[in-house]
Amino acid sequence: MKSLISKAFQNCKNEKRPALITFTVAGDNTKLNSLKILNTISKYADILELSFLHNCPIADGSQIQNSTYRALKNGTTLKDTFQIAK
Repeated sequence: MKSLISKAFQNCKNEKRPALITFTVAGDNTKLNSLKILNTISKYADILELSFLHNCPIADGSQIQNSTYRALKNGTTLKDTFQIAK
């Protein structure tokens, strides 16, 4: 059985185009807006990557650091991340 990721890449290969993979931090800028953003970009993206929050995203670069800090400041939890993903 193929994974959804494998199916997405196979679909892109069949259509002779690159895959569009997006990244967003769960809960940035609010939990509700995070869900709205994912719903909007899901119409165009082949794969959506949703980041779990962690308190030391230094290696991820300044944009992801800032997104993570905003989400943490707004009280986003691991449970919220799973609810957003669901």
